[in-house]
Amino acid sequence: MLNMHLSHKNGNNQIPNAFFSAPIFYVNGAPHLGHLYTSIAVDVMARFRRMIGGLTYVSVGTDEHGQKVAQSASEAKESPQKFVDRMYIPFLNLVNKCEMKYDIFIRTTYDEHKKVAQHFYEKLVKSKYVYEGEYEGWYSSRDEAFYADTDVKDGKALNGSKVTWVKEKCMFFALSKFKDKLLKYYQENIESILPYSRYQEVMGMLNANLPDLAITRTRFSWGIPIEQLPGHVLYVWVDALTNYLTVLGYPNNEYQMKKWWPNSVHVIGKDILKFHAIYWPAMLMAVELQPPKKIVAHGWWTVNGHKMSKSEGNVIDPFALIDEYGVDEIRYLLMTEMSFGQDGDFNEKRMNARLNSDLCNELGNFIQRVMMFCYKEYEETLSLFENLTNVDIELLNQSNAFLNSAIKGMENAKIHIYLSSLRSLVRLCNVYIDEQKPWKLSGENRKRVLSVLCEMVKRVAIFMEPIMPLKAKSVFALLGYMDNLDKTSWNELLKVNKLQKPEPMFTSRGK
Repeated sequence: MLNMHLSHKNGNNQIPNAFFSAPIFYVNGAPHLGHLYTSIAVDVMARFRRMIGGLTYVSVGTDEHGQKVAQSASEAKESPQKFVDRMYIPFLNLVNKCEMKYDIFIRTTYDEHKKVAQHFYEKLVKSKYVYEGEYEGWYSSRDEAFYADTDVKDGKALNGSKVTWVKEKCMFFALSKFKDKLLKYYQENIESILPYSRYQEVMGMLNANLPDLAITRTRFSWGIPIEQLPGHVLYVWVDALTNYLTVLGYPNNEYQMKKWWPNSVHVIGKDILKFHAIYWPAMLMAVELQPPKKIVAHGWWTVNGHKMSKSEGNVIDPFALIDEYGVDEIRYLLMTEMSFGQDGDFNEKRMNARLNSDLCNELGNFIQRVMMFCYKEYEETLSLFENLTNVDIELLNQSNAFLNSAIKGMENAKIHIYLSSLRSLVRLCNVYIDEQKPWKLSGENRKRVLSVLCEMVKRVAIFMEPIMPLKAKSVFALLGYMDNLDKTSWNELLKVNKLQKPEPMFTSRGK
């Protein structure tokens, strides 16, 4: 009961490999709070999977084609390629600054991706679900999306995007023929779209009219050209979605595809749900590839209750935010402030209060008081005593219960629940300290209680790592463990190590 193993097994099977992808970010503007949140969320899920013994492959990147990019490049008096070569850099800097641990950063202007996207289009043509036609209707260059009459009012889409009436020759994908297939697939795989409210949203889309999709464009040239069709470029969303195959070496690297694609997890914002949950699975079915295992869609951020927009002057600069709070602090605060799947509100006063209460007063205080007590009295980390009281055992068992519930919660992308459980565990540790009063104990009793608390510090640090990797590393440094934590087994962390003097982990902020 006391020996917590992090190589968790689900029945007789090890945790399966998982491919986690962030949406490739459109380079038409600067990174904002939403980009930061998505990147952190992907990283948290992947780190947690590795923590419990799974293998992961993580991709992120930039979406660099389309009419909107071409227009912005023209306004900047640059060629589209020169424009995107400049605009992708802040997105690369952002994923590095927020401590996202990824395996590949993909740009859709890479030659390798262009070849994959062209191959994917050719496979669609061979599937007999592609035909020539003419598109006439509403189009939003901001969203790079087509809209039906029912989705347009007063010259705008329902999400506020301006639309224009366009007419052009293009190739169509027979999306309508996949309506029943998609309905059947989602009825049999209810947990393939999270949270459930997003699943219901997709089912509503499928039960409505599902028109065929124009998958090439002829009104502009900034895109991946279709070799067989001079003057046509690939629709930017077909181009963008194909990145999930490019990063796995499709179609040539069968090993990578077999290893990662069966358990692929696309983490996205709710605004691009239709593209990922309807367009993408249908096209994959057409070329005889399975749909993504899971699509996890988070909500939008508001700022003090108002929509975040340039006109409001309330767009949050993610780089400044990290510099102001600290990377681990902002990772924690953003994951806590948004209940995954719902919209979240950025409120500095509330975030400061949470930092002070959750991180300074509870988590930081727990680690500081335990490690300072041990540092003053002992040279090395205390090994867990063999003879423990029922109260000791109950506290240790709480961490096992936390791990089991965390595994279930994280499978449903409930990051905020994970953090709530972690806070509860830290509070139990602080209650244990107050009740046991190690400063009043002596001899073996004092050592026993502190050995339990050292053990709990280790476990809390492990649970911290998916959310606050730098702080977790600093806690292990206090315990005397300085090596690569990614290669560390739980048993290795039980070894006796020389203690380091603790310093306050978090800095409180004004109310």
